[in-house]
Amino acid sequence: MCDQYEHWKNICTTISPTFNTVRLRRMYRHIESNTRRLLDHLKKKQERNEPVELKEVLSLFTMDVIASTGFGVHTNSLEDPENQFFTESKRIMDSVGLLLLITTFLDFLQPVLKFLGIASMPRVSLDFFSHFVDVVIQERKHEGSGAGSKRHDFLQVMMEAEEDKPGEENDRGKGKGGQAIIFTMAGYETVSSAMTFTLFLLAMNSECLHKAQAEVEEVLGGKFPDYDDIQSLKYLDMCLNEAIRMFPPGFLLDRICNKEVEIQGVRIPKGVCVMVPMVCQR
Repeated sequence: MCDQYEHWKNICTTISPTFNTVRLRRMYRHIESNTRRLLDHLKKKQERNEPVELKEVLSLFTMDVIASTGFGVHTNSLEDPENQFFTESKRIMDSVGLLLLITTFLDFLQPVLKFLGIASMPRVSLDFFSHFVDVVIQERKHEGSGAGSKRHDFLQVMMEAEEDKPGEENDRGKGKGGQAIIFTMAGYETVSSAMTFTLFLLAMNSECLHKAQAEVEEVLGGKFPDYDDIQSLKYLDMCLNEAIRMFPPGFLLDRICNKEVEIQGVRIPKGVCVMVPMVCQR
């Protein structure tokens, strides 16, 4: 338990800097370029008078943003939804239901599945991500520090952390493929679902939609938003938060208790998995 806790503590220490303001500001160019592609894609749909399946389009867009902000790769899934990065990621996401079922309700089956060599996630997809990350890392190392230092993505943060603390290289190095999968899983369904429900609720509530449109026009004045502009869209941010409250992308939060504790008369022993249903927010 202690070793596992320290392992994840090291990973969190490595990943946390990815989401500070400076890093996010530098990554914004990836988000902007993908957003422009999304707008072009929707304009083409409009010109051809084609219907738009919102969840499908936003899932492709989200994967493009993850690929570029996470690994500096431009996949353009909107135009090429059969690219390997998207198909392997989706294969992993499709297996998450089985993974949740096993870890939540059929935990006793994990040793049996492990003994039989049955993985909860597709081995082909796991191998793809592991190889993919290794190839990108090697390419960047060959480019040299000058070129690598200009990159601003999740993978670069992990590489820099490895350089800063060479003593932990093996621990972190072994986990890069796993961290890549976690980064993809954590962002894919949550972000695409949050955007889908936000736009759906705005479409169903015209008064809120008009307020959001008025705010966007006032703040942007017709120009494409930069990082600072987005921070000024307060009402739109409230709409997004309300959509997440009503339809939380993650329905369950679980944590392992690393020491015995008593909360409001309830004793929680060490090692117990505590689960909190997110739907209770409604």
